[in-house]
Amino acid sequence: MTFYSLILLIDIFIFLVVTAVCLFFVKVLQHSTEYLSYFRTVENLFANLVPARVQAKLLIPVFTERSETLIARLPKESLDDYTKVRDYLLREFRLTPENYRDKF
Repeated sequence: MTFYSLILLIDIFIFLVVTAVCLFFVKVLQHSTEYLSYFRTVENLFANLVPARVQAKLLIPVFTERSETLIARLPKESLDDYTKVRDYLLREFRLTPENYRDKF
């Protein structure tokens, strides 16, 4: 097996894992207060399965229209970083654990 064949197999594996994770994300977020628990669940799924370079891209299809508008304001470099996208949305929605607890 050549080096390039191995790289191709790794890319196919990553594609299959990403596809499986995408199928899990069929649920579309309805309200911004769902984001905190959603991000916790996603991080558990991402652990050691999904490459960092695609994590943020997997989230975008489930976001609300308001979230997509907010994300459009981020610089392109930040869109590839899951942590920056997550922190930005939580900050914009003011969803810290303390604020979240106070709402309920």
